Amino acid sequence: MARFPIVGLVIRANDGHGLERALHFALDEAERRIDDAPGNEWFDTSPNHVKEWYQSHIESVTRQGRLKEGKHSQDKVSGQ
Repeated sequence: MARFPIVGLVIRANDGHGLERALHFALDEAERRIDDAPGNEWFDTSPNHVKEWYQSHIESVTRQGRLKEGKHSQDKVSGQ
């Protein structure tokens, strides 16, 4: 890998594992996984793209009525 990773976005969630699974699924569907990276959880994306995806994800879940009270109520997004 040519450069070191930079943390540009932090999302604090009550269900971090579920959120990570949803994000990985979305990035895999968009074919953003980096196959030749060390390890298997590297994706070609940006903090801005992930933040936009997260906001869209929460809106979608809320519209579908699957958002349980309190489950994401304290989620925090910080960064770019």
